[in-house]
Amino acid sequence: DNNILYLAGKGDGNIRYYEYENDNLFMLTEYKSSDPQRGMCFLPRRGLSVSDCEIARGLKVAANSIEAIAFIVPRKSDSFQSDIFPPAPSAEPALSAAEFFSGKTAAPKLVSLEDGSISAGSAPISVPSPAPTKTTSAPPPVAAPAPAPVVRQDPAPSPVAPPRIEPTRSLSASQDDSQVAALKEENARLTADLREARAQIRNLELQVETVRANARKAAALLES
Repeated sequence: DNNILYLAGKGDGNIRYYEYENDNLFMLTEYKSSDPQRGMCFLPRRGLSVSDCEIARGLKVAANSIEAIAFIVPRKSDSFQSDIFPPAPSAEPALSAAEFFSGKTAAPKLVSLEDGSISAGSAPISVPSPAPTKTTSAPPPVAAPAPAPVVRQDPAPSPVAPPRIEPTRSLSASQDDSQVAALKEENARLTADLREARAQIRNLELQVETVRANARKAAALLES
């Protein structure tokens, strides 16, 4: 109401306030404190001390306490300062809940900070409801004559000959015998190759044993 903007930051202990006039901000002064605030709110103006020229009272939430901060205009006059204490919103509602939800509006009731008298706001203004529009009923539906069903006779399907199934050709007995003989021949060849490989391995093992025996004999002769 006094066009004063209070600026308090979370985690900051200082509170700066400015005067707002003609879209401009003018620095007034600064409240300084080393205790940072976590939050802040202001009391309604009807709870201020008018005799002390208190224009605002903030509640600062600190780490373990809530601190009341009074913003006082330095004046020595004992009379009521009407220029800094205009009427404030009162605690009485201007509308009931039913009036509010019905769409009525009204100015808030104001209380004088000098003597506590309450000035009633303007009478509730009801919002006119839109006039109902005239609706015309649609004409009753007219039943349209149903079309006569058309009977169409499809020609009888001609008989379709079943597909001819040809028997699959099986292998003859002679082919089976030739395949079995070829497999037996390959098996015999592989068996002979395996036998020959085993004989060669055994021969190599004997040669290795002979070389080792000769080496042992030579070592014994050298030692003697």
